Parts: sequence; C-alpha cells; structure tokens
Amino acid sequence: MGLWILPLEGGLFTWSNSSSTSRINRFLFSPALVDHFTHFSQKRLPRALSDHFPILLESGRHKRGRPPFRFENMWLKADGFLDKVKSWWENYLFQGSPSFILAKKLAALKSDLKKWNESDFGNISVKKQQLWCKLNVLDVKEDSQSLFDEEKREQSTLRADLEKAALLEEISWRQKFKILFLKEGDSNTRFFHRIANSNRRNNCIDSLMIDGALSTNQDRIVDHVEQFFKNLFSEQQVQHPFSDILDFPCISGDNAAWLENPFEEAEVLNVIMEFNGDKSPGPDGFSMAFFQACWGILKSDIMAVFHHFHVSCQFEKSLNATFIALIPKKAAAVEIKDFRPISLVGGVYKILAKVLASRLRLVLGEIISAP
Repeated sequence: MGLWILPLEGGLFTWSNSSSTSRINRFLFSPALVDHFTHFSQKRLPRALSDHFPILLESGRHKRGRPPFRFENMWLKADGFLDKVKSWWENYLFQGSPSFILAKKLAALKSDLKKWNESDFGNISVKKQQLWCKLNVLDVKEDSQSLFDEEKREQSTLRADLEKAALLEEISWRQKFKILFLKEGDSNTRFFHRIANSNRRNNCIDSLMIDGALSTNQDRIVDHVEQFFKNLFSEQQVQHPFSDILDFPCISGDNAAWLENPFEEAEVLNVIMEFNGDKSPGPDGFSMAFFQACWGILKSDIMAVFHHFHVSCQFEKSLNATFIALIPKKAAAVEIKDFRPISLVGGVYKILAKVLASRLRLVLGEIISAP
C-alpha cells in the first residue's frame, strides 16, 4: 500500500514478557504526510505495568527557550514547606529601598526553591509511577499468599503516599492549565490532557498573514507583530478637547483625603485573599497562592514597600515589569487583528493595583448612586 515506517527510537521491541520479545505496535503513514511534516519520529517510552511499551509519534517540536520560573502551588502541601520558606526569607540580607529589598529577596527565593525542588521534592509524576510499581508488587504477592504484618503496613503506607501524590499532581495540572472551576478531588486526566494540548497550540503563533500572504517565518512574524502594536499604541498629533468645557461630578473632600490614606495591613490582606491562587503568575513567577499562604512571612516586607510607595510614589522597576501575551480571539486566528493583547503583571504590582482599584470603586460607587 506504499506506507512508510520510521525506525523506532529508544528500543527494538514494543512487547515483551519474561521469555520473549516482539515488535507488535507501530505507526504507518503515507508519503504525502511525510512530505507535509518533515520531522516525523516514533519513540518507545518506558512502560509501567503492561507488557506493551507505549509509542510516541512526533511530527516536530516548537522551538522553545528556557522555561521561566513558576511557583508550583503543590509545593504548599509539602511537609514543612512554610518553615523552609521562613528560614530562607529571614536569612536574606540586602540593603536599599524596601522595594529593592523585596525584589532581591524574591529573586533569591526563586533560586532556593529551584534547588529544593530538584534535590528534595522531585518530579511528582515520577514519584507516582514508582509508588504504583511498589504497590503492584505487594498486590501481586497478595494474590498468591498472605502478606506479613510489615508488608501490610508498607502496603497501607504506599496507598496513602499514592493518594497524596495524585492530589499534588492534580493541583499542578489545575494550576498550569487554569482549570479554575474544578475543586480538589475532581481530577479527570483525559480532560486535563485535552486542555493541555489546546493551551500548547495557542501558546505559539506558527503562521500569520503578512502582506496578504501566509508566512511561517518566525523572524517576519515577530517583526510584523511588533510593528503592528507600535503603530496601534502610538498616538498621532491630534487636538484634544479642553476639560473645562465638560462637567464632571466631583468627589467630596473627605473621600479625596481617604483615597490618599496610608495603606493598612488588613486592607492589603483582604485584597490578597480575594485573588484566585491558581491563575497565571506574572513575570516574577509567583502565583497569588504563594502570597496568600506565606503572608505571615512576607507581610512586613510587602507593607514596607506599600508605605514607601505611599510617600515616594515609586518602587523598584523589576516589580513593575509587564509581559504582553497575545490571546487568539477565535480558533482559526491567522491575522494579527485576530489576537487580543493582555498584560501579565507581577504579584506585588497586582496587589497594589487592586488595593487602589478597591478604594476607587467605593468612591465612584457613591458618586454614581448619588442623586
């Protein structure tokens, strides 16, 4: 039938038991598909319990840079995690403005969290597979003979550890792919994988309409996007109306003075707790769940930043960094106008902005409701 098959990477066979091996499973595809996708490969993956090895078919990968730091909310479930963060945080010593000190402490904490994740916490999916294998050995043994008391205790411990690992993995999935309407315990692996694939497709602009032609050249796409938004957000010389010819309602003197009051700890904490902890982090990589769980550790530094900002109206530039992300408005987004730009801001800036917005909302609500 003229079908093609590529060499299997990662091993020679796709099925084996204790006495024999065989190449049973394989991908077959037509020459036309090979011409369209130039980087086809099939790889044998490690197996867990089955006699069959899973096979992964790839048709090329997106060119990706080094993944940025992202705080994992599942870390908060690790035993003694808050104590570790507290000990690290209290040992950081920096000199400068409060916002400079906070920015440096967050950067140092990133480094310590990365090391701790690699050395202590580890890959939760790998841990889960290891627990499955150990538990399966005991379950198989139990089918043919009674377990000793020590083995029964180990079996019970493995099941408890496996349940905890499954919960941590679920928390990670929900955070990464923003499944905000599911609560802990409502895991659905197939649903998570579908959302994951959908998000990955939207994270890269493979092709874009440029000068009436569809282009896949990444350099041209980058230049086109940059130039489009430069033109969109730059202002031409235009004449604006004078404000004195318009009648605007004014807030009272008491409200004006209240808007400029120093920030209070209870006010800031209330705003932090209103955030959804699983939403995307900003350039600093810390989710709002981190600020919520570690408020007792961070509050003195954060409040120092807010008090300094109230007096000087400025803070460290890195805390004000913003990422612009392009979100497709529709499934088949091929033109630059089919994408909507949104800003991803850091956690401290997000908290400050919402505190100010909450104050303004209360004052504007009084103006709108006034006769």
